[in-house]
Amino acid sequence: MRQVFLCLFCFYSLFGNMQREIKNRIVPNVFFTPEQLELEMIFNSRVKIGGKWYRVNDNIFNFVIKKINMQNIVLEDSMKREWILKIRD
Repeated sequence: MRQVFLCLFCFYSLFGNMQREIKNRIVPNVFFTPEQLELEMIFNSRVKIGGKWYRVNDNIFNFVIKKINMQNIVLEDSMKREWILKIRD
């Protein structure tokens, strides 16, 4: 009985911590695409996306706004890739 308890305790201590680590990790949404974002307006170094106003270095979904230009904005994802979001014509 003692060996079973010791075996269960070791199993839980090894794999219980692993489960907690997975819960705390940020997992990117692989089904999300930047086309779902709609840039509505650029005004005074602020942008309106989806009815909300943002500035440089603000987070929106899994992106950070890195640069705001006259006709587009530059977004950076968690893997440091840059995306350009343009105003529709």
